[in-house]
Amino acid sequence: MGTSVGTTIMKSLPFGVPKVMVSTVASGNTRPFIGTSDIVMMPSVADIVGLNSITESVLAQAAGAIMGKVSIEKPNREGRPLVGISVLGGADRAGDS
Repeated sequence: MGTSVGTTIMKSLPFGVPKVMVSTVASGNTRPFIGTSDIVMMPSVADIVGLNSITESVLAQAAGAIMGKVSIEKPNREGRPLVGISVLGGADRAGDS
């Protein structure tokens, strides 16, 4: 239930805002929770009922993922619109014109 509520809120945030969900359902079908958003899901390995060496490690990794996403510099596009086109999941750099 927490994953459903949390990811519903995360999906309302703009693309590019770092979003990480630690959940027991991350090892299964995540489409109902992520859809087409940019949410990253990490398996919690165990229910997070309390802290122990496993849950502390998982939460530290999730915090590290958020920190890495926040610290990335956005490319300077000089106000030009950005369009992404992909075929079967792959994306190549388009020529600058």
